[in-house]
Amino acid sequence: MHAGRRRALTILLVSFGGPGDIYPMLAVGQTLRKRSHRVILISNPLFEELARRLDLEFVGFGSAQHLVDSMAGAARPSCGNGISGFPLRQRIIRGLDRWRRRSRGMLGTMRWLYAEIEKIHVPGETILVARGNAFGARIASEKLRIPLATVHLQPSMFHSEYDAPGLPISQGAGLLRRLTRRGLWFASDQYGDWLLAAEMNRFRAEIGLSPVRHPFSKWLHSPYLILGMFPDWFAPPQPDWPHSTRLVGFPLFDERVTREIPKELESFMRSGQPPVIFTAGSFHRNSGQFFEASVKACLKLGIRGLLLSGSRGCIPEKLPATVLHLSFVPLSAALPQSQAIVHHGGIGTAGLAFAAGTPQLVVPFADDQHENAARIERAGAGIQIPLAEFCTDAATRLQELMRSQPIAEVCRSLAVRISTQNAANEAADLIEQLRPIIREKA
Repeated sequence: MHAGRRRALTILLVSFGGPGDIYPMLAVGQTLRKRSHRVILISNPLFEELARRLDLEFVGFGSAQHLVDSMAGAARPSCGNGISGFPLRQRIIRGLDRWRRRSRGMLGTMRWLYAEIEKIHVPGETILVARGNAFGARIASEKLRIPLATVHLQPSMFHSEYDAPGLPISQGAGLLRRLTRRGLWFASDQYGDWLLAAEMNRFRAEIGLSPVRHPFSKWLHSPYLILGMFPDWFAPPQPDWPHSTRLVGFPLFDERVTREIPKELESFMRSGQPPVIFTAGSFHRNSGQFFEASVKACLKLGIRGLLLSGSRGCIPEKLPATVLHLSFVPLSAALPQSQAIVHHGGIGTAGLAFAAGTPQLVVPFADDQHENAARIERAGAGIQIPLAEFCTDAATRLQELMRSQPIAEVCRSLAVRISTQNAANEAADLIEQLRPIIREKA
């Protein structure tokens, strides 16, 4: 299977977004590079240095500063009433607005990405590995006859009527609930298709392709291979998932191999009891209320806290001696020495916490985080809590989490289970199996 016995491939990895969107691709890319393939990451220039440290080639779109600035304009979580701090109606309105803004970004890269792939690809020797929202890659696969593996980092990308805990309806397999989920997904998909179809089909016509009717709801899934970057115990495959879907597990990556561990972290970990980690994600710039509530919970419970945020403006000006703020720490270096982690529900953070056997208190802000939180709780590895409740009484639920023996036992069991898997290797194996398709199409 490995490239040492066979001709090396040119593999184009395509992903845009923040670190959580790029790290899983880097984990797979690093594995493929070790198998002697030529691997090129196509992403924002913010990640160029990291990619080159891993011996990957790089092609950049946009500017690093623009990416950072765009994250600063993300939806502001609120400690008001309602789900995740917002009334449901306001949450839906904000979600639709985010979709609108993101659709502009996805369409904005489409023509450029197609042109870059057309220029780079080696006919008969190239495989595309791209996130579902990289529409230029999906079009290039179709037009240039390049095998494509679509990567879905979170189960919410599969709009299932059978199992979708992120939707604001009660769970269950009854016909009425299934029909309700189907209706909600239909409305969501229709909106996404409406935002994308006209511009996408204009470009497709320019290069001689026929129009697509459902670009977001159906077409974005590769007919060759769909890689679900999570395990089946976290999200069991459903009857209405695409047949080409394969689940590989969490591809654990957090820059630990390329960054030095801060000396402040080592000193802090040695100076007292294991802390609780608090993070709202690598790029979140509007989480001041979250961190204020986190510090209050530490003081109320008499525990130590580690606040991780790239924005000093989100952190209270004066911190007690028992609470440390750092802009970035590879989570795999801190989680094994911590009592628990309180986080936003990012799938990468959840995977690293599972691997470390660390209990999770999840405070979802938006998007797939709601479904991730529900699945973490369903797995028995943590508790989810709305931001409004976290802001008013974080200490109660955090104490409940840390005292729960059943949660601790599940966390230990899942850590052992993950230790026997290598998601990046499994993904690389499946990607290499697209080689026969190259021969057929060459």
